[in-house]
Amino acid sequence: RKAIRVQLVVDAVEVYDSLGRAIELAPHFAHAYAARALVAIAAWFFPHTGTLRDWAALSEHAVQEAELHAAALPETHLAAARLNSQKGQLRAAVVALRRALDIAPTSPEALTILGQLETETGRLAEGLAKLALAAELEPTAGAVHYEQARAASLRGDHAAFRRGFETLRRVTPGIPATHQALRHAIWWRDLELL
Repeated sequence: RKAIRVQLVVDAVEVYDSLGRAIELAPHFAHAYAARALVAIAAWFFPHTGTLRDWAALSEHAVQEAELHAAALPETHLAAARLNSQKGQLRAAVVALRRALDIAPTSPEALTILGQLETETGRLAEGLAKLALAAELEPTAGAVHYEQARAASLRGDHAAFRRGFETLRRVTPGIPATHQALRHAIWWRDLELL
């Protein structure tokens, strides 16, 4: 599962096609449906995949297939949440994330996304608690540290931002850390990190 998460941005087309072949060979392999939905959404979100595929439509279809064949897996509901979030349907995204957490209460991905949505929609304490738990469960996950730093910057907590940013830079150097530094610099006119 974790290997697919790491590869889905880099080789999304290849992974998506491979999962399609796996489904053809083993149509009852639930994990392939859930993984394929996550990969389709990643390819839609990160459109540098170099293909002209309609990733929005493929994502919709892949999530529907996952909900039909892999409803017992938290990844299916995580994919549904990402799809709904991408479409701006935040209530539906939260419902899907809660389903994922009902199945797997310690899912760092679900906790991270739900924490992000909560911090963005005024439920700061709840969101920060979920982000802290996600960071504790998977300390090397860049996404949770990215969201913790972003939430700290949004609320003007510069010390917490710097701690979160340093962790992010250590765990996920490169574009995510640079992006977060640019955001903070623009929001607060703080050019020190650049």
